[in-house]
Amino acid sequence: MGPPRFPIELTHRQPACEETETSLRVWQSPFMKNSSPMLLYLCQDGLIPSGVATYGYHVLHAWPRARMLLLNADRLPLAAPSDLESQITTILESESHNPSIVAKAIGQLAEKAEGGLTILPNTGDTPWTATAEWLQQADDQTRMRTRLLGIVHSDVETQYALSERYHAIAPLWVGVSRKCTTELLHRLAGKNVTVHELPYPIAVPEVGTRTDRGPLRLAYVGRLEEQQKRVSRLVRLFKILVSIGVDFTATVVGDGPAAEEFGAAVSAAGQIVESRVRITGALDRAGINEVWRKHDVALLVSVFEGLPLAMLEAMAAGVCPVMMAIGSGLEELIHDGVEGRIVPQGDVDEMAAVLAVLAHDHKMLRRMSAAARSRVLTTFSPERHFAKLHGIMDQLWRLPAPASAELSPDPTAAAIKNLTKAAAVHRRPVAIYGAGMVGRKVMDVCLAKNLEVCGWYDSDPARVGTVYRGLVCKPPAGMVELSDAVFVAASLQFSSAIKSRIQSSFADIGMAVPVIVEHQP
Repeated sequence: MGPPRFPIELTHRQPACEETETSLRVWQSPFMKNSSPMLLYLCQDGLIPSGVATYGYHVLHAWPRARMLLLNADRLPLAAPSDLESQITTILESESHNPSIVAKAIGQLAEKAEGGLTILPNTGDTPWTATAEWLQQADDQTRMRTRLLGIVHSDVETQYALSERYHAIAPLWVGVSRKCTTELLHRLAGKNVTVHELPYPIAVPEVGTRTDRGPLRLAYVGRLEEQQKRVSRLVRLFKILVSIGVDFTATVVGDGPAAEEFGAAVSAAGQIVESRVRITGALDRAGINEVWRKHDVALLVSVFEGLPLAMLEAMAAGVCPVMMAIGSGLEELIHDGVEGRIVPQGDVDEMAAVLAVLAHDHKMLRRMSAAARSRVLTTFSPERHFAKLHGIMDQLWRLPAPASAELSPDPTAAAIKNLTKAAAVHRRPVAIYGAGMVGRKVMDVCLAKNLEVCGWYDSDPARVGTVYRGLVCKPPAGMVELSDAVFVAASLQFSSAIKSRIQSSFADIGMAVPVIVEHQP
């Protein structure tokens, strides 16, 4: 049985296990009793594990009247605790890019709020556009009993742009890291907006039994994708560790658009590397906790983050973090050489050298592991987080209700209009690379303009085979069959990476590179 899809009849399910009941007793504050406003948490990440979704599960556990509207999903994600099923409503991937459909779902859930309603649209233009559309259609009484809370989860331009567009209806914003909060303060200066820093809450699990004998046990938990997480660096790291004689094993947990390529790269790295690396795919919460319990070092090789939740979870389990330097979240997490190690951004050789030292200096490893756990215990406890969130919510409800304010032009709609206009100039069939929400929006506009869409591609194996508007999403290898088409890089954040991939797919086999239309920030 999957989670309900709208329209639905929501009921509150009591916690299903003793651990959940204990968590609720610890995390609840007076503001979160049944007389408090209902909380509606929007998440567009579908079935793929993410920090936004994980934080949402924490909120649902802590706030019995909270509900999650999960876009791009037809069932409960593997990472979602099963006892939250009655609090999660899903919208199919084929419908989730349409703000009007999402707005309708918001309205149906809002009808269940007997008193006030607090909405967290989180990240992505569609949740915010849909929330604004619902507000514009709502009557004055509904608007008066509604408040919007903005949040930036990652140090990335697209999320800051949301705050600049929607601050007129969301007068209070939070950043999950010091960098995110500082940037919000800069972007929203002089706009009568309140900004708070609110790091994620982390439940502290039991520490596993570790031994100083045997190989160094490395773990990576996160999305398998390249643009942000740069998981190809892990393969290079494993090869270097083998070449310099480090005795190690590695467990890689997660799924994502680079999963197939990552597995192939590990196999191609040689028998020794392949024998030492275990790829598990996505795991549920119990499985992830078990991974942390049995490993020594947690790896992070991302280009950017907000506050890396997987690293916090590892530290809570007493696992030593080894990270590449990023602009956001580091100073809150570790001091180099105290709670873990930080190497320069992109320096895989230095990361290998650090791991080689830890493989032989067990006292240093254990000292930093203990310090990492202590850091989480004192800074990121659920009690501290939800006590602060209580205060933030109380302040939000003392601010005016959102009016039907005139918003600045929708940057996503404008970008898609420009993409399709540029494609139409060439008077050729259109091929779309990207099966996410932007890709589906591009297809809608192309078909509305009577442009022929002759191909639809994505590197994410989970999206290959998806059917939308009668077109089947195919893997990128098939792109070379459409050399006469104009290709649209259907992403606002990673369009340059998509363009490079299209170019290399043709150039690698000696074919002329087709016309490619990409978003120009």
